[in-house]
Amino acid sequence: MDFLPWKEGAAYQLSAELEVRLHEEGDMHLVSAAPLVLDALPLDVLPHVHPEYLASLLELTTPVCSSPLEVRQFLETLVHQTVQCAAKFGVVVATSGVHALPCDDVRLVDSLHYRAFSHEYGILLRKFTICGLHLQVRLPSSDDALRAYNVALEYLPVFIALGANSAFFDGEETGLLGYRSKLFEQLPLAGMPGYFDEYYEMGELYRALVASQAIESLRDVMWEVRINPTLGALEMRACDASNDFVRIELLSVLFQALCAYAQCKSGQWLHRQMLEQNRWNAIRHGLDGVFQGKEKVEILRTYARAWIEEMEEMGIFAQLGTQAYVSKLLLLLDHPTPAHLQKECFEKHRCLSEVERLGLF
Repeated sequence: MDFLPWKEGAAYQLSAELEVRLHEEGDMHLVSAAPLVLDALPLDVLPHVHPEYLASLLELTTPVCSSPLEVRQFLETLVHQTVQCAAKFGVVVATSGVHALPCDDVRLVDSLHYRAFSHEYGILLRKFTICGLHLQVRLPSSDDALRAYNVALEYLPVFIALGANSAFFDGEETGLLGYRSKLFEQLPLAGMPGYFDEYYEMGELYRALVASQAIESLRDVMWEVRINPTLGALEMRACDASNDFVRIELLSVLFQALCAYAQCKSGQWLHRQMLEQNRWNAIRHGLDGVFQGKEKVEILRTYARAWIEEMEEMGIFAQLGTQAYVSKLLLLLDHPTPAHLQKECFEKHRCLSEVERLGLF
């Protein structure tokens, strides 16, 4: 596998992938209906809807878009079409970071790739009902992408906290806001990656992983931030899935801004243990968690607010045509996350099916 060639494209264009689950309408248990729904989708929609590891999951993908608004609008249309198609089989579509209800009866998609995946990771995948939001931003060169990648490691907790939507899993309250991240990191090629000084070093790592048969392609490396040269993009994969399209749009705005910001600022290059601790604090406490930098310790919400305001002062949002979103981003920092809404719902109803219904489209 040759990692180095870079697919050139217009700078800061975006795309997104949103994973969703298929449920019984009554009790919200999972339904292995993905093959049925895929077979029934219109031909013009089919290129944007893909099977996932479990037969109760689907992945919805946008084309390359010129703006965060275009990403949101395409996803909304795609979800609507998928919901209509699923309804023909008595199935409803919903999403969140992980399935809240007990999930003892899950079926794999009948695929050679996923059978090999299951054989390798076994018990780790038996309740792997995770759904994520993946964002991609195109960058002109691999050097631009590497700069954005290294800076993104520092700001990863902001995206985890803002996207947190997995407070319950497999019939239990987890005590975390973003449990999906902890479930996913059990795989050896997932979770928090490390810094790279040069792009070729990342290529050397990928080639070594191929040579040792640890991976077959880029798709097998599932870091929460990942450079994808075949797309010519940096990918943010740390956010839980959500049915809140406004939140998805704002996360797209923020990630696009990060990629532009990184061309001007190099970030702090924090010690690995600091990166991991900041990530944990976001998973556990969200924006109320502690963020530890090299010079000071502060609450993640305060840190995120100062970062957004710095990018506004630098003209990053104006450069990207997203200046109008800044006030909404700042408001989002004080808005309850989907995980908080899950906890409030459970306190009110004491019913995990009602928690799952929060994710309905």
